[in-house]
Amino acid sequence: MTEPDTCLPARALYTAQLLIGAVRDGNASQVNRQVGGMDTQQLRELVVTLAALVPYDQSIRELLAWNDEQWHVHGRKVQRLRPHGTHAAYARHRNHGEPACDECLEAERLYQRARDRRRRRA
Repeated sequence: MTEPDTCLPARALYTAQLLIGAVRDGNASQVNRQVGGMDTQQLRELVVTLAALVPYDQSIRELLAWNDEQWHVHGRKVQRLRPHGTHAAYARHRNHGEPACDECLEAERLYQRARDRRRRRA
């Protein structure tokens, strides 16, 4: 019996690097260009390479923290989170115990002003 090849193919590493950049840039056409013409073996190599690049000791939330429009999973229901610059994103900052970004601070100021106006009218 032969030893399995534990080295990641250089081609897969290069493609993984390009694919990661395209995904993080939100460039769907570049993602399609990277994986569209791959055969089954190339896709397997890419999947294994990408899995090797993921730190397994981090939560999904930590792994997706770079993304402003991350997906949040509640059991089987998946909902898209509101982007920065909204009241919901401001609340998300607070719930994570992190300082809110400038966009979210401004959105929260506007939200609170509108809420106060509604209360005064009622």
